[in-house]
Amino acid sequence: MDADAAPVVVGRYALFDRIAVGGMASVHLARQLGPIGFSRVVAVKRLHSQYVHDDAFVEMFVDEARLASRLRHPSVVSVTDVIETGEELLLVMDYVHGVPVSSLREAIARGAIPLPVVSSIVVDVLDGLQAAHDACDEAGQPLRIVHRDISPHNVLVGVDGIARIIDFGIAKATDRVQTTRDGQIKGKIRYMAPEQLSGDEVDARSDVYSAAVMLWELLSGRALVSQDDMGAMVRRVLFESLPRPRHPTERLSAELVAVTMRGLERAPDDRYATAAEMARALREAVEPAPREEVGAWLGEAASGTLEEHRSLLRRVELAPLPDSDTSGLSGALRRVVDRQLRAEEVTEVEALAEAASADHVSEDTATRLGATEILVGAAEPPATSTRPDERRRRFALVVVAAAVGGALAFFAAPAERETSATSFAHALDRLADDLEPAATPISAPAPTAAPEASATVSASTAPPPPSPRWASPPRPVTPPRPSPASCNPPYTYVDGVKRFKTHCL
Repeated sequence: MDADAAPVVVGRYALFDRIAVGGMASVHLARQLGPIGFSRVVAVKRLHSQYVHDDAFVEMFVDEARLASRLRHPSVVSVTDVIETGEELLLVMDYVHGVPVSSLREAIARGAIPLPVVSSIVVDVLDGLQAAHDACDEAGQPLRIVHRDISPHNVLVGVDGIARIIDFGIAKATDRVQTTRDGQIKGKIRYMAPEQLSGDEVDARSDVYSAAVMLWELLSGRALVSQDDMGAMVRRVLFESLPRPRHPTERLSAELVAVTMRGLERAPDDRYATAAEMARALREAVEPAPREEVGAWLGEAASGTLEEHRSLLRRVELAPLPDSDTSGLSGALRRVVDRQLRAEEVTEVEALAEAASADHVSEDTATRLGATEILVGAAEPPATSTRPDERRRRFALVVVAAAVGGALAFFAAPAERETSATSFAHALDRLADDLEPAATPISAPAPTAAPEASATVSASTAPPPPSPRWASPPRPVTPPRPSPASCNPPYTYVDGVKRFKTHCL
């Protein structure tokens, strides 16, 4: 794809540069498009256009997606989506920033791969194969997946130090829709097990053989069998003894050689029974290098290729994309999102206030944007810093205290009634102080008797304070009987503290 060419948009994916190509499909860097400017880089396997209407190729492609989607392992590249538009068939995978083992030919030929790094790569491959061999369907029945194409081309080593298996396109499984015709050989002959070459039944031990061929070549720095004469290659695998691995610069331990040669046994019963068994033996022969050491080695050995990939990534991530769909958002939220997509600076206060100004914004939407508090209370901020649940609790205490005090005063004897009323007045006064902000105490002179005509407005006729939004509507209250002049007002101040007159209660 031309560096200046616009991406090809298929469904919710924008396809950019082609990074690999095969006989059946090509692999592209792509960006997944989502709402509110969401996007991420993925790898997309794109079936060649001439095969989109070929049932056999489509079934093989879909089978690969079904099998790979059942695998969840760090050493297997995950398949996350399948897109079909009638003219396009895409298989979406996680993007791995790394290189295939096949691109490390020069380092392999020089024997420049440290033995612990070789052990780490092959152990990861064996662990991924074991995950595939153990995979089950939705009902818990074994799928008996056999990859059948393990080779340096289908193993990616990431900068995170993990080797991952890719391409289950020709894998064999019990419930695979697309089946191989009798006697038809699929895969790379150099890495095929003898039973696979002869057209016999294959199982997990066939993948073990292929992994052992990879191990032999990484250790020896050359191909196990020559590709010049295919007939000679097949005869050597089927009938001749294979040589022991020999490192270009180092002496290999007897344990490491034994692990390699057992994996290459011609009879499946003579090999390791499982990939996990071979992985354990290889770990004991050569301790795998830590992930960070593998990643550091790869950064030096494949620096040029990785830099090219980084340049492609930067171009893909910075390329302009079609506008995101904001039709499902409210008008205010859409304006905020559009401003963000235009890279304008939107402060948090502006975004939340604008979201809160829309009456039709749902509380769930506002919560996701962090605007719940403004949406609920922007028009009527609380008078004090007391939380609603705390105010509710204190209000309930006042109501309970008033009811208990009134009952005690009614049923008590006259002498006790005055004491109870005094205690009740003090408690009510403390609760009232808790409910309202504290005021600065003011010392007031003792009130004197005044004519009733000049009496000030009583507290009972003063306008009530605003009720909280959560309080119930006030009930009608019967006006109290007129108080004597000495009870107007019915309280006094003692040392700056308001005290109710007991004889006025």
